[in-house]
Amino acid sequence: MGKSSVFIKIDNYREVLDLIDELKQQLEGVQGTLDELTALREKEDQELIMWKKHLHAVHDNLATVDKTLFEVDNE
Repeated sequence: MGKSSVFIKIDNYREVLDLIDELKQQLEGVQGTLDELTALREKEDQELIMWKKHLHAVHDNLATVDKTLFEVDNE
């Protein structure tokens, strides 16, 4: 197959270039939003891990108190 030339009007070519630039800008904006969401999700995950640790510590303390009270009742 041979190469063939395609001719377009300069005005149409410029419109296409402008649209491509606009799309690039929008994609950059979307990428920035995704980056922010990813960072927020990572922060939320870290917060959840911390809450789970605190909840586990409270559970352990409550179990210790319960055990201590139960042992006192049996004596």
